Amino acid sequence: MGRSIEELESRVGFFFGELLRLRRYARHVPRGSAVGRALAFLAVGLAAALGLAGCGQSEKEGALPSNALAVVEGRIITVEAFQNELARRARVNSGREAETKEKYALLEEMIRFEAAYQTALAAGYDRDPQISANLKRMIVDKYKADQLAKLPPPQVGAQEIAEYYRQNPRRFGSPATVRVALIEFKVSRTASAEKRAETARRAAAVLAQAKAGSPADGTFGLLAQNHSEDQSSRYRGGDIGWLTTGDTNAPWPPAVLEAIYELKQPGDCGPVIETPKAFYLVKLIERRPDRLRPLDEVKEGIKYLVAREKEEHQAQALYNRFRQGLEIRTNAALLESIRKPVNENRPPGTPGTFNPETRAP
Repeated sequence: MGRSIEELESRVGFFFGELLRLRRYARHVPRGSAVGRALAFLAVGLAAALGLAGCGQSEKEGALPSNALAVVEGRIITVEAFQNELARRARVNSGREAETKEKYALLEEMIRFEAAYQTALAAGYDRDPQISANLKRMIVDKYKADQLAKLPPPQVGAQEIAEYYRQNPRRFGSPATVRVALIEFKVSRTASAEKRAETARRAAAVLAQAKAGSPADGTFGLLAQNHSEDQSSRYRGGDIGWLTTGDTNAPWPPAVLEAIYELKQPGDCGPVIETPKAFYLVKLIERRPDRLRPLDEVKEGIKYLVAREKEEHQAQALYNRFRQGLEIRTNAALLESIRKPVNENRPPGTPGTFNPETRAP
């Protein structure tokens, strides 16, 4: 069938091209002349041949169903399917209608797809377990989405918002924070006891100067610039910014964080803090207590959260409905015996090391 269609297209193209050339040539020939009459007769003959080519193919192949743009081995590519695909692509290429050549190109693409699909079916791909599982998942997802779309959207009232706000104060609170200045005196892990003692004495001397007078901005001021080895803060008076009280993930040693969170009043300095790699001084610049954000500030977020909870309840009720009338049994012992797969991706061995898994047989 495909070969005969190609022959028809070739034949029609030839006749149509010759007819156009005759019409262009006839414009320069006087009407009524012998040459003009011959050209007219030849044009009529070509037109008749063009019609016969199409008719002969129609009689040989038979007419397509009324809703069919093409038939691939008995499977119809319908007008509706073509229009749906055309509309889908129009959403991407909006603002213009598809040209004739684009329509033919799309139909050819759909024919190729159908041909590939039928070839895959013949090869048994519809019985592949992975494909069957994916198809099953697609059907379930589509059915769930359609059923959930039929449910009315959840309504959330002002009273529900206020109740949620009252029951979850910690969720809408801002934790206490502290703004701190710091001076770092680095020391090697392998430093001698004498070197560490010398660094400790230097830190104590700077601490005494810090307690004797405080800059107006509450930082360590020039003391940090002259002594601190933390390059990110030394030129800001040691100011390392705001920390959430109790946060143990801040980028400082645990002993430093513990000393920071124990500071009570702005201007307070902690003791000299020793760690394996440095000595530290810390100073409280400012403290902000925890606070509960106003309801008006968070009510839209609460409305969204409550609506999501209601949607989850609707979905759970829908799943429970799916199970009704079905016999469901489980094998707990077998379930517990199944081990979770372990990812055993191992890095390649270094040159010269022995790997039994890559040993030649």
